[in-house]
Amino acid sequence: MSSWQDLEQQFRDLESTMQHSRLDRHWDEATEQWRLAGGADPLVERRFAALAALAGKLLTQANPSAVPAEVAEETDPARRWYGALWHLGGPHEPPLVGQLTRDGQPEGYIFVGSIDRPAHASSVLALRLQAVSDVSPSPVVATRPGPIRRGRLNDWLEREAAQRGRFWTVVAILMALILAALAVL
Repeated sequence: MSSWQDLEQQFRDLESTMQHSRLDRHWDEATEQWRLAGGADPLVERRFAALAALAGKLLTQANPSAVPAEVAEETDPARRWYGALWHLGGPHEPPLVGQLTRDGQPEGYIFVGSIDRPAHASSVLALRLQAVSDVSPSPVVATRPGPIRRGRLNDWLEREAAQRGRFWTVVAILMALILAALAVL
């Protein structure tokens, strides 16, 4: 299996061909989707996905205190790595929030966010994980696979509200007002 140092180098080798790429994340209370976008060559995208799967497998051996539980719980190795990039990989734009409605009644929220230059972000995260690696790694055990659940989403919203004041509340209200205005037009 590759080491963090090997993966860091392989991700770095992809940086120049993926400099305009981004990793998009779309999620709501029940589902989560990831999509590589930005026009990289399809072969390069497949190589990135394969490296992400290798990194996701290696992530199960990382120091458990270095990996958030919701990342460790993901069963798909590539998606596990994408989650690690989202939670540990450094700066990304705050997600956009939209309210889902049916017949004018609120049904929940949808979130959309992106990680710019995912190959670069991956090389940096692999290097950071190499720095905190244990000599004898203990595996991270997934206890609850599957999509985002309401409790985890609410926990995330509460953490974001605590970290950013009531920013998300204001964003949600503004999005609801914009969507309502567009519905009237």
